[in-house]
Amino acid sequence: MLTKTASLAAGAALVLLLWAQSGTAQTGDALSILRIGMVAQPPAGNLVDGAVLIEKVFSDATGLPTQIFVARDYAALIDAQSRGRIDYGVFSATAYATARRVCSCLEAIVAPIGTDGSTGMRAVLIRRKDGNGTGGIAVVPGDATGWLASVEPGPETAGRLVEAATATDAENMLASGEADGMIGWVPFRPGTAPEGGTLSRLAAAGVPEENLLVNWQSEPLRYGPHAVRADMPAETRAALVRFLTGLHDARPDVLQHLEPMRQGGFVRVSDDDYAVARAMVDRVAEGGTR
Repeated sequence: MLTKTASLAAGAALVLLLWAQSGTAQTGDALSILRIGMVAQPPAGNLVDGAVLIEKVFSDATGLPTQIFVARDYAALIDAQSRGRIDYGVFSATAYATARRVCSCLEAIVAPIGTDGSTGMRAVLIRRKDGNGTGGIAVVPGDATGWLASVEPGPETAGRLVEAATATDAENMLASGEADGMIGWVPFRPGTAPEGGTLSRLAAAGVPEENLLVNWQSEPLRYGPHAVRADMPAETRAALVRFLTGLHDARPDVLQHLEPMRQGGFVRVSDDDYAVARAMVDRVAEGGTR
C-alpha cells in the first residue's frame, strides 16, 4: 500500500499535465453495460484474479452485463475513467485525488476497511526513548509516510534527517541505534491510540515497546475508494452501494478478489473523505516536497 501510494504521488504532476483537459460530456443515459476498471497486480500481469466471478456478481447486482478493463497502472485507469471508457474504478487514495483533479466527473461511493477496523493509515514520528539526540531521524525519500508528513507543518525533527533506501532499512537503523527516530506508519482506527504497523515491526525486530515514543502523527489517509462516473444513473449507483456494503457478510469470496489487502468490508464514503490525499497530490503537482 505504501509503495503504490508513494509512486502515484510522485507521478501526479505528470498525470495532470497529460490529462488536464480530458473527460467526456456527461449524458445521464441509462447504461447498457457496466465497465469496471482495475489495476493488475503482480504477479498476475495483465490479468485480474477472480475476474470472471467479479463480472458475474456485479452483473447480478445491477442487472447489467459487466466487463473488466485491466489497466497497466493508475495513470491508465485515470485516463480511461475520465474519458468515459469505464464507469467504475478501483483506486488508491492518491490515484483518486489525482483523478478528481483531472476530471470532476468521478465520485467516490465506498471504501474498504481492514479486518482490524482500520479505515486508513497515519504517518508517525517514532523515537527511541534512550536516543542520545545525535542519530537523527530515518526517512525514506518518496515514501508515502514522507508525503503525509509533508502535508502538514510536520513533526519536530530535531537533528539531521538520515535517508534510508527502504522502510525496512529505516527500521533497522532505529533498532540498531544508528538512528534515534524514524518516520513510519500505523493503521488508523478512530478513537484508538497508535498501534500496529511500524510499531509492530519494530517490536518484532527486538526494540522493546516501552522504549518507543510516538512524538507526532499525521492526519489519517483514507484507504482508496471505489469510484463511479458522476453521470451514472442513480438506480445503478444505489444498486452498487447496496451490493458492496453487504459484501463482507454475503460474499466474502468476492471481497477477497476485490480488496485482497482489506478484508473488513466496505463503508460509504464521499469526496470529502479524501482531503488529505488531495493535499498530497496538490503539493506534488505544485512541485513542493519536504
